[in-house]
Amino acid sequence: MRSHQFLLTCALFSLLGCAHQNAAQETFDPPYPELNRTGDPIVAVFAGRIPCAVPGCEKLKVELVLYGRDAGRIPATYWLGQVGIGNERRVQQGTWTTYRGLQNYPNGLVYQLDTSADPSLQDFWRVSDDIILVLDWNLRPKVGNAAWGFMLSRDCSPYGPKSYPYDEHTKRFVASAEVSNCAPGE
Repeated sequence: MRSHQFLLTCALFSLLGCAHQNAAQETFDPPYPELNRTGDPIVAVFAGRIPCAVPGCEKLKVELVLYGRDAGRIPATYWLGQVGIGNERRVQQGTWTTYRGLQNYPNGLVYQLDTSADPSLQDFWRVSDDIILVLDWNLRPKVGNAAWGFMLSRDCSPYGPKSYPYDEHTKRFVASAEVSNCAPGE
């Protein structure tokens, strides 16, 4: 009789462990500071997943944070984070500049990171306020593969609480599909 009660108690605890809520609010603090070392604010944060050239690595998660002076009109520093194999983050920091002119788009605005950055991630074409494309050595957009491209999208609110609803069908948290609310910038 006692073994029957013990088994019933174990089954009850197992079922309670399976229950969880339908939605949750999580706050994930970004790995980069709101201000750079000299107190310059963030101009823009871009993030995306790009193809990985290393064997055994399908994609890299890339985050580019641009800091600037004078309301972002003067480029200052950048923070470039990459996460690939084993979820280890590789961070590079330095200065960035802008210039105009790339192949087939002479007025196109380019964000250029200094030589401290990964050589394959030094030039970005600012397509719009919300999208930048990684450029190759000839200043042309890099071509992706069937699964991943070389586009980074703007994160308009990198700090503060974010809600990630739980999708019962996929059994994971999902990002909400919000329209960009970034203030127009350069």
